Amino acid sequence: MLNSPHSPKSGQLEPRQPHGSPERRPGTLVRAMGEFALSKGLFPSKESLARKLCKDLKSYGIIYHVRTLKRQISGFIATVPSEVQSALAKIAFNGNGQRSGVDNPGRSGRRAVYPSSPFA
Repeated sequence: MLNSPHSPKSGQLEPRQPHGSPERRPGTLVRAMGEFALSKGLFPSKESLARKLCKDLKSYGIIYHVRTLKRQISGFIATVPSEVQSALAKIAFNGNGQRSGVDNPGRSGRRAVYPSSPFA
């Protein structure tokens, strides 16, 4: 439809929002990480997890619709972009998507050792 009234005049297709890389990964790991994050009680629903994931991906310049991410977390989509898998891993394994000691300077990621501890 290069000649439609909605196309750019130069004959090129309209630029689309970034939607991740074309590289796809099996969706089973994304579903498992989503279930893990929900089981930890980090998010009350898949919808809220998908909204957090959408926000995190947007900070990397990747635009995704919340409903698509919710379907990927639910396992209804067989493959997912590697960026979705990576962003969900940060959320699931760090609780809030922050890297320990980098995004949250007050938290070093190490266990506190108290003077009264026999391990001090």
